[in-house]
Amino acid sequence: MRIGIDLQGIQSEGSRTRGIGRYSVEIIRNLINTSKTDHFVLIANASLRNLEAQFKSELRLNNVSYFEWSAPCPFDYLSNNQSLQELALYLKSYSCACLYLDLVIITSFFEGFTDNCLTEFDRNFCNFKILSIFYDLIPMINPELYFRDNVEFERFYKNKLKKLEQVDALLAISESSLNEVTKYLNFDSNSLFNISSACDRKTFNTNRSIIPSSELNSILNIPFLLYTGAGDPRKNLRGLLEAYSLLPNRLKHFRLVLAGKLSKSEIELIDNWINLYKIETGKVIKTGFISDDDLVALYRSCYLFIFPSFHEGFGLPVLEAMSCGAPVIGSNTTSIPEVIGNNKGMFDPSDPVNIKQLIVKVLSNKDFRDELIISSKVQSDKFSWASTAEHSIKACHVILKNSQCINPHLSWDDVIRKNQSNQEKLFDRISQIKFLSKNSNDEIWKLIASSIDRINKQIDFLARGIFVYSSIKSWRVEGPFDSSYSLAKLNRLFAESLNKYISNLSLSITEGFGDYQPDIDYLRAFPLVNSIYLESANKTTTTEVISRNLYPPRVKDLNSRINILHSYGWEESKLPNEWVSDFNIYLQGMTVMSSQVKKILIDNGVKVPIQVSGLGLDHIDAIEADKEFIVQAKKYKILHISSCFPRKGVDILLKSYCDVFSAKDDVSLIIKTFINPHNNINKLVEEIKRNVLNAPDIIVLYDDITDQEIKSLMLQSNVLVAPSRGEGFGFPIGEAMRLGLPVVTTAWGGQLDFCTHQNSWLIDYKFVFSNSHFSIDQSYWAEPCREHLAELLHQIYYNEKSVLNAKLNEAKKTTDLLTWDLVAKNNIDFVQSKCLNYKPLYFKLGVLTTWNTKCGIASYSKNLFSNINEELVILSPFNEKKVIQGSPKIIPSWDLNNETQDFSFLSELIISENITTLFIQFNYGLFNFKRLSELIDTLVDKDINVVILLHSTIDPINNKAKKLDNLNNALSKCNRVFVHSLADLNRLKGLGITHNVQLLSHGIIDTIPNVNFLKTFYNKVKYNRIKRIASYGFCLPDKGYKQLIEAVGLLRQTDLKLTLTIFSAIYSNQYQYVYEELIQLISDLKLEKSVKVITNYISDEETINNLNQFDCLVFPYQHSNESSSAAVRQGLASLRPVLVSPLDIFSDVDDLVHHLPGFTPYEISDGIYQWFKTNELQIKKNKYRYTLLTSRRFSQIRRSLIDTLKSLEVNYSLRI
Repeated sequence: MRIGIDLQGIQSEGSRTRGIGRYSVEIIRNLINTSKTDHFVLIANASLRNLEAQFKSELRLNNVSYFEWSAPCPFDYLSNNQSLQELALYLKSYSCACLYLDLVIITSFFEGFTDNCLTEFDRNFCNFKILSIFYDLIPMINPELYFRDNVEFERFYKNKLKKLEQVDALLAISESSLNEVTKYLNFDSNSLFNISSACDRKTFNTNRSIIPSSELNSILNIPFLLYTGAGDPRKNLRGLLEAYSLLPNRLKHFRLVLAGKLSKSEIELIDNWINLYKIETGKVIKTGFISDDDLVALYRSCYLFIFPSFHEGFGLPVLEAMSCGAPVIGSNTTSIPEVIGNNKGMFDPSDPVNIKQLIVKVLSNKDFRDELIISSKVQSDKFSWASTAEHSIKACHVILKNSQCINPHLSWDDVIRKNQSNQEKLFDRISQIKFLSKNSNDEIWKLIASSIDRINKQIDFLARGIFVYSSIKSWRVEGPFDSSYSLAKLNRLFAESLNKYISNLSLSITEGFGDYQPDIDYLRAFPLVNSIYLESANKTTTTEVISRNLYPPRVKDLNSRINILHSYGWEESKLPNEWVSDFNIYLQGMTVMSSQVKKILIDNGVKVPIQVSGLGLDHIDAIEADKEFIVQAKKYKILHISSCFPRKGVDILLKSYCDVFSAKDDVSLIIKTFINPHNNINKLVEEIKRNVLNAPDIIVLYDDITDQEIKSLMLQSNVLVAPSRGEGFGFPIGEAMRLGLPVVTTAWGGQLDFCTHQNSWLIDYKFVFSNSHFSIDQSYWAEPCREHLAELLHQIYYNEKSVLNAKLNEAKKTTDLLTWDLVAKNNIDFVQSKCLNYKPLYFKLGVLTTWNTKCGIASYSKNLFSNINEELVILSPFNEKKVIQGSPKIIPSWDLNNETQDFSFLSELIISENITTLFIQFNYGLFNFKRLSELIDTLVDKDINVVILLHSTIDPINNKAKKLDNLNNALSKCNRVFVHSLADLNRLKGLGITHNVQLLSHGIIDTIPNVNFLKTFYNKVKYNRIKRIASYGFCLPDKGYKQLIEAVGLLRQTDLKLTLTIFSAIYSNQYQYVYEELIQLISDLKLEKSVKVITNYISDEETINNLNQFDCLVFPYQHSNESSSAAVRQGLASLRPVLVSPLDIFSDVDDLVHHLPGFTPYEISDGIYQWFKTNELQIKKNKYRYTLLTSRRFSQIRRSLIDTLKSLEVNYSLRI
């Protein structure tokens, strides 16, 4: 069965923390636990509380999904907005119709009076049975308590009773509630089921270890009577209080504890009754909301639990108290006798004297109290959630037994057609809503469109995982097959192996830019692939899986149930943004060539499931080398096979080769390539011949050669060298290793999945920005070390073969494991285990940072994390203000003092808050390194995704405790270590940390002016007589303000007239002297009319508005340990020209700023003068700068970062 469960009984504020909410949670969990062969969809209302965290354990199971339907609010009863109520009904019904459920269980039908709850369905959509848990008819049976002076609630309730007739079956929580339905409602007895109730015995028992809160100590240390529950009239607290007031003086030392959340009006009533019955102040204790642990402590410690309710559907608190070993007495009405099961513990709730008498008996007679305790144990054991769940499942089977099979196995085409039909029906229903059809308000239609879009995305996602067979029956591989192109080779080999495991395999020849006429003659050379291709033309049925590998990676037109890219490859750190967006929208997953490619995809925010499938190398075994193919070369042959694109590093290879060898050596470098627009090998070789004296022998082969000739070429060679700047996998590298050829390659790239120091010769490198034809902003790759490559070439050339054999043997062992059959199996497993069963995980972000503080970290955090849509908790220092209501939630939870820093409270808070990803904002001064390491260890062990952003990687001088190397182990355990610059990447590489590092642009504030004003601005600068320059940043010694002021003094002696304004807030009192020295210097140089220093701390927006008024901005920093500058980004955001000193802190914005020639006043003045005199910037260049600024805005970085964090959870978390 596919069972939908409406969660609104848990989401509703009125029911969530009370009996209905607790009952709903337990029955859902036990239904899932009891019926493992059924599929459950937990259906939530998006306008109410998200419950994914509450059911996170259940949602890890393959047979449980979470779905949120959306509708514009308000649609509660009291809002009286009938149009939105009707709209919500259609949207909810449409959503559930597209989930292909057999039945839906409503957890609480009588919701929606004040909350945006909607429990009904439009039967025109519903092809499933509807069941509802039934609690009671208390308002109907007790109208004087609920309808008097509450006409609106009476109308609401009676209207709900009429709509209850639409329900196919009721699941009563007790025999008493079943009897109420039979007596008061005209409901078919065959559709009524008593499923009974229970309590959570894992929580409510006599032996679980608990730690009560300190606030409870004052209660637990005194004798007390206990009641727990709500305070509405039927609970009869008035009768209880009157009975308590009648206790004899000898028993007055017993307090009366009323545990649980009470409304303001309920508290007022209770206080009035306390006064009415003259109960002594302090004798009645109202706890307010308490945790489960505290409730258990009260149940276990009370001398007597009393439940005086007039009317209950079940009476869950009674069973909880009994399960905790409390002696219990209660009313002799409705369901309560069912639960207590002991007539001796019953009283008449309408008679306070009778209640008092039974209380006195228990308090005065130890034997009677012991009898009640024994009775509690015996009776509570009769109730179990497992039994309730089994009764519920049996009821579902009975209801479905005589029904026609509602949801037979549907093909993907059938699902699409049915969903389209449902959507057409939805549009038709919406068009009939009178108010909406006449309303010209665009806003409501935007909300409707947004709701439908959100619903449809989830429908599309969930629908792919239903009606699937246990094994994949059909698969189509798409891409090029008919050439020597590496992707065509990959696709052929993949298809040949996949054909062994997929009975209905088909091929489609296409490329990234569209279909084309295949080269059939070429294809005939591969009989199996050709045969599958020809047979594919006759297949018309829809395939279950389509996998592609083509360039560029076209995915928008994929239309199967499961659509993936198989064995995908990429080489540099960034992908085009539009590709990432397309992957996230149109794919259900990706398999990739290597771990490197997986990391790159995640770093770019691809958040679909990604799995390394690898590539095979065993194809080389079946190829017979062409013995006739001989390259005329010298004795020792160094081979390089590639496209000779810049990333292949052939320029480095040529330089290193010439460093080691000359014409007199019996050595040839053979380069096998092909002519292409990005290949300049001929030019490079000609330059060597012109400029290198006695250049060694170089042979370039351009002609297309067969696989047999390639193998022959490898076997003739002595070593293969691939100094790539980036590789997705490296076919020639792996093939050479499998053939027993020594391999020299870069120690960065996809080849590291099979290349190690034990089986190959790895070239050292440093990270640099990439220089590929994609020209992607902030993309980097590895620059192989020329000197190290030369050293390795020399080493291999002069080593004895016996010395090489150890590595060659290891290389053979490693590459023997890489087979195409394994690649095929990996892809099949991926589709079955990850794509068909994949569900979005609950995501909640915690950020460990300063927040409401005047510091750079706090400002950065606010710019990066404000306005995110995801759940966010700011974990701020203890000295900051707590904010629970609103967004984001701010919880002070750690000590800024490194000496006393203890993260035990913080780690417990992170776990209790259900935070799934912790983002740590690191600065050297914020943390005790030992304590931070312990925190990371603790959270990683709890499967929390821990990432850290290092705002600096330069260790402070003379402080051994503050060296990054002390954090090496902790940083290696983080799923990502973010840094701002290439210098940071290379420093971490020096610490051996490369596998999890990622470059994260610092970010530029979003208030960037429009590019259209630029032309006017630069003309204005050109003709202004007096130039106005500014600087900005905290008033600190190394900011270079002194040197800048002296530079202004020097510029007064030139023909350049200018003024300087320094916006520099004083960082703290200890730096007041810096400001005073600046003022003194201005006075000494007599620059009072030309230079101003403004020390007010102003907002980012004010800062940008101020800086926007100047002709030029100067940041003359003298020294910094930081990796990037927030201040310079404020300058960039103003779109004013920015001049900076030549420091690494500005390296990540090199392409956005102008550089001063040095640090001294003379160099700064010369730089400013030259800029003003020679600046003839073109608008075209400014537009490029504006484009880069826009791409680095915080809003752009934020979105990509959140997607990366989600992808880390999807692809590395143990939760899947």
